[in-house]
Amino acid sequence: MSKNCRATPFDAGPQFFLLLIFGAFGYRAPKNLVVVGSLVLAAVLVSATIYLILDMDAPFTGPIQVSRTPMLRVIAEMK
Repeated sequence: MSKNCRATPFDAGPQFFLLLIFGAFGYRAPKNLVVVGSLVLAAVLVSATIYLILDMDAPFTGPIQVSRTPMLRVIAEMK
């Protein structure tokens, strides 16, 4: 995770809520391969989405970076 990507109370609240939801689904669901695989896949996809949102908070740093070139071209055109 990048240095700028820090959890705040606004991030921790939804993460705790999602933990409770997936925990409740896992506790009440029948124990078979399809159900366990679906819950694990859903949890991975939700956590990846949260990671991408937090990583794109600082688009010019971190593992996923956005190019500055288009923004610099627009600024040059505006001048």
